[in-house]
Amino acid sequence: MDASPALSVILAVRLGNPSAHRILIAFTAWSSFARALVMGTMAFQFANQRAGFLWSSVVLAVIGVALIVLAPAGSRPGPRIRSGWSSRRAT
Repeated sequence: MDASPALSVILAVRLGNPSAHRILIAFTAWSSFARALVMGTMAFQFANQRAGFLWSSVVLAVIGVALIVLAPAGSRPGPRIRSGWSSRRAT
């Protein structure tokens, strides 16, 4: 079973406030890249359906790039550096 239709509906509903749902947008983008990679691999395994798999891979990669580029600032995950010092003092 595929979760993409459900994810698409959830993403469309949440677009009213994209800053609050940055992680959902990032997940959707990266899952598009993963699916494009799988379909690109399948294109070389099934020669009779190669064109369809390759075009689908391109479309999914473009969707992933568009989601990352158009995502609100701060949605690109990166390393989080935390210091060992706490701003609260123990009482």
